[in-house]
Amino acid sequence: RVRCRVASSEAAMMFDDSNEVVAELMHKIQLHVMPRRVRCREFFNDFDPLRHGRCSEANFSRAIGNLGMRFSEAETKLLSAHFTEHGPRVS
Repeated sequence: RVRCRVASSEAAMMFDDSNEVVAELMHKIQLHVMPRRVRCREFFNDFDPLRHGRCSEANFSRAIGNLGMRFSEAETKLLSAHFTEHGPRVS
């Protein structure tokens, strides 16, 4: 995982709590998806024509919206950062 420098103390506090926030957001998604038996992967496959399991941050945000979830831009960025892979073979 890539560590980033945070400029302000308020932003640093938000970054430290990001794992808790991501867990809460994931729980909200589960509460929405499970009773409706929604297949999340299908919403992401629309933005992944080669089926490599990757999409851009913008398309990630669209897929979350297509699921019927409404998150703020900051929440969506936290979620996408959580699922972002870093490495030599990731573009």
